[in-house]
Amino acid sequence: MRTVLALVATSALAALSTVPAAAGPGQHGQEDRQGARAQGQGQGPGQGEGHGQGRGSGPAVAQESAVVAAAGDISVNCGEPLCPDADTADLVAGMSPDAVLTLGDQRNDSAGLEDFQEHFDPTWGRFKELIKPSPGNHEYDGDPEAGGYFGYFGEAARPRGESWYSFDIGGWHVVSLNSEEDRRADGEQVRWLAEDLAATDKQCVMAYWHRPKYSSGSGHGDFPNVKPFWDVLREHGADVVLNGHDHDYERFAPQDADGNATEDGIRQFVVGTGGAWQRPFGETRPNSEFRLADTFGALKLTLDPGSYAWQFVDVDGTVHDEGGPTACQ
Repeated sequence: MRTVLALVATSALAALSTVPAAAGPGQHGQEDRQGARAQGQGQGPGQGEGHGQGRGSGPAVAQESAVVAAAGDISVNCGEPLCPDADTADLVAGMSPDAVLTLGDQRNDSAGLEDFQEHFDPTWGRFKELIKPSPGNHEYDGDPEAGGYFGYFGEAARPRGESWYSFDIGGWHVVSLNSEEDRRADGEQVRWLAEDLAATDKQCVMAYWHRPKYSSGSGHGDFPNVKPFWDVLREHGADVVLNGHDHDYERFAPQDADGNATEDGIRQFVVGTGGAWQRPFGETRPNSEFRLADTFGALKLTLDPGSYAWQFVDVDGTVHDEGGPTACQ
């Protein structure tokens, strides 16, 4: 089990409220209730401690703040540089991230190696050395081996030989999972996840994959088959989960693996805003705190030892949702 550190709450965590910025034309932000909000902490470049090698890799180094950019559902067939993913790539570049987390469906149309090279590489390919990828359903469309995805990202997509892996950055332990295969509670991926989390000494834990357990999106909605992921993450006190799949942005209040709101639960973000066609919301799911459709953007996370802060920024530079610093479990 990872070491639980006692934290003294700072004044920045007291009496702060979340009020989203007014949405621009064609952008529809929805806020259901107030949550924590504060200006983000110092967001200079941090030092990543691991590079996709999984638990127990590399010597320990000083824990420093890190900036992470995240989005999924990115590349479609269109004429660069007019594609939306060209705009989101420029946005991410302006964040000066220490790592870029792609939340599946890096390709939303055909996903062979040539498709990655022709459509994804001219835009988000500039971050290839920073990207920590996770596969989505479109990577497997037409190819049960997801050859284009693994061929393009190479060792970064399976640094330990499997399509799930972990790394440390900004004093955090971060896990990339594969929601497209082996989701069983007694399967290899879930067994590895439990072992990996039991071995880390980091207080703060984040995980990401493609299909969200909770979603108000009209395209897909909830995907309950990833509950085994949530069960293990919840057991080990994880703090944040990132997903894509639905082409919108949504933030949930901390909740448990059964969808019950709880202060010591996991906060989930859906960030399917990387460039694929947009969709409206359907029925609002319980514990959904903020929803934004009809805009492209990315999530900026500032990871510090013991806390995190977030901003969702659109391609025009507007911050629609922000919060933190929020203490880890």
